[in-house]
Amino acid sequence: MMRTILRLVAKFLFLGLILGYLIYSGHLNPGKLFLFTEMPLFFGLMFANVALGMLGLNAVRWWVLLKSLSIHLMFRRVLAITMISFFFNISMPGTIAQDAIRSLYILKEKEKTSQTVPLVMSVILDRFLGFFGVILSFLAGVLWLPEELNINPIIYYTVWTVGFCSFCGIFTISIFVLPLSEIDQFIVILARVPIIGSHLIQIALALRAYKGKWGVLSIAMGLSILTQVIFVFVMTVGYQLLTRQSLPFSVHMFVVPIGELATILPLTPAGAGIGHVSYDYLYHMFGGKMGADLFNLYFCMVLLVGSIGGLPYLLIKPKKMNKEDLLTTSQ
Repeated sequence: MMRTILRLVAKFLFLGLILGYLIYSGHLNPGKLFLFTEMPLFFGLMFANVALGMLGLNAVRWWVLLKSLSIHLMFRRVLAITMISFFFNISMPGTIAQDAIRSLYILKEKEKTSQTVPLVMSVILDRFLGFFGVILSFLAGVLWLPEELNINPIIYYTVWTVGFCSFCGIFTISIFVLPLSEIDQFIVILARVPIIGSHLIQIALALRAYKGKWGVLSIAMGLSILTQVIFVFVMTVGYQLLTRQSLPFSVHMFVVPIGELATILPLTPAGAGIGHVSYDYLYHMFGGKMGADLFNLYFCMVLLVGSIGGLPYLLIKPKKMNKEDLLTTSQ
């Protein structure tokens, strides 16, 4: 327990050092937050982006994945769990912590179903499909990037690294959801892998639960793409209002997804600091400015919406759910 507290304190200190350096060096100006008060419409646009785009559409995507497994959980409960995980995400290191909270809450109902592995796998697959939207946005930006793509070695290797990892992930998921009997035979072989064989076969069997469900996966992917396009559009508007500078939309399609992926690193709470530095550096590479200020606007909105997520945490306890909210599986 003490070690966990010390680790969390250390990460908050690390965050403080990063923000302190950015402010001291002039890369971050907290006064730019007054843009929200100067332009209430932009405040509303950013709020809708986080609350409806990120929270709402992500909850719909996860709900669709659960229903495809004949796991019936009322949408308001899925939305509540998503909000609670978002609430904890603002204090826990890295955005991946959000998935841990969702898994914890969904497993509170494990006595009601024998499908505990598919339940957790639905969270993992939901996150993967979310990454799919981010990566597709990134790759779309790459296609229309100016010649800096071939000139800057950092951009060049970033593109190849992300592209290779994306291909491996998509290929793996696609193989396991193909309606082929040979795949089932391959899964049996996974059990023979030393040490991790039992874990691999559990994951593989959970993925096989989505075998042939291309319609469901297409809907989920479509929601991921829609969420990301809305996010990039709102950040583009924010950048132009903040800097009075216009950059090609392809630049935003490149910078925003990479900056978003950087927040996954479990180094600071909610990816703060890391996201500030990433946005600042990436926009600077393309002749832009105030990247850290732009991320700060977004991050403060995440804090606001995440705090609202504390309401269902206080009001909706797993042990005090209504009977109709309990997780059930169709027979």
